[in-house]
Amino acid sequence: MADAQTGEPRRAGWVGWAGTLEQYQLSSGASLAISVAPSAACGRLGHLHAGSVWNGAVHLAQLIEEGLLRDRLRGRTVIELGAGAGLPSLVALATAPDDAPRCVVLTDYDDPDLTANLQQNVERNASLLASNARVCGHSWGTAPVAALRAAAELDGSQAGSPGFDVVLAADCLWNSEPYEGLLQSLAALLRPGGEVWLAHCHHWEGHEADDRAFFARAEALGFRVERWDAPAQRRTYACLFEDGEEQESFLHRLSWDAGKASQ
Repeated sequence: MADAQTGEPRRAGWVGWAGTLEQYQLSSGASLAISVAPSAACGRLGHLHAGSVWNGAVHLAQLIEEGLLRDRLRGRTVIELGAGAGLPSLVALATAPDDAPRCVVLTDYDDPDLTANLQQNVERNASLLASNARVCGHSWGTAPVAALRAAAELDGSQAGSPGFDVVLAADCLWNSEPYEGLLQSLAALLRPGGEVWLAHCHHWEGHEADDRAFFARAEALGFRVERWDAPAQRRTYACLFEDGEEQESFLHRLSWDAGKASQ
C-alpha cells in the first residue's frame, strides 16, 4: 500500500477522504486503486465507521496474498460484510485465476453512497480481477435477499444449497449494538460447513469485554469459535491516528453448523 503523499509503502490502513484514491500494492507488482465513500467520513454515516480502511482489512488482505486465506477462498463462493472500501475482496479477486474464488459478493450497509463507492472500486480495478463480483447492500439482521440472489446468479452450484462458503469481515466489531444482527446475518448467509474469517482491533479501552460477549453469543448460536494467533497469523499495525499507540489485529475463524440448535 502506498502513502498518497510520500509514495512509500504503507503497513497500516488509512483514513479516507472524499475524492482521494489510495494505491494498494499487490505482491504481483500491480496496484489496486481504492476510495472510501464520500459521505462516510461525515455525520450521516459516521456511526458506521466506514470512512477509513481499517487495519483489520489490511490484515485479511495480507493473509489472502500470503496463502493462508487464499487457499481457503480458492473456488469458493465468498461474501464480505461491512466491506467499506472492499480491500480484502478486491485482493481475493485479484489473485491468479486458478487461485481465485468462484465469485465474491461485496456488501455494506444498504446506503447508496456506500454501495456506489464499492461498485466504483470494483469497476476501476476490473482489469485486475479474475472472477465474478457483485455489489449489493445488506443491513445486518435483515433478510439477505439480495446477497443470496447474487450468489445464486453468480454460482452455478447453488441448487439445493444456497448461500456462501466463506464470509470475510474486517473490523466489524465496533459498537456492541449491531452484534446480534451481525450474527443473525452470518447464520442466514452461510452454507452448512461454511466459515467466517474475522479480523479486528480493539479501538478503545475496555473493548475486550464486548469482544468476549460477541464470541460467547456466537457459540450459543451454534458457531465454533477459534482464535488464530500463531506468529505467522498475527499482525501489529500503526494506529490510523497520530496520537494512537500501535494496535494488534486479532484473527478468528467461526465455523457454522446449521444443524445445531440456536438459542
